Amino acid sequence: MLEEGAQLLERAAGARDRSTAHAQVLRDAATGLRDTSRPAQARLAAGTSAAVHAGLDEPAGARDGEPLGRACRSRCSARWR
Repeated sequence: MLEEGAQLLERAAGARDRSTAHAQVLRDAATGLRDTSRPAQARLAAGTSAAVHAGLDEPAGARDGEPLGRACRSRCSARWR
């Protein structure tokens, strides 16, 4: 299950309209999901963090250089409480 999540995050990171910062967060999360030296709980946390949610919720056309999560902060914080 964690491998499937990692594959999904990698695919999302490769979206053409994804900012560089959000893409890196998603790739890092995929790496965390695959890290078998960590406990399963820690691996799951890497793939479900607030930064990952912000990266996945990034609006289409977000620009590089925009602070991570700024474009969707209010929408994300309400959704993931």
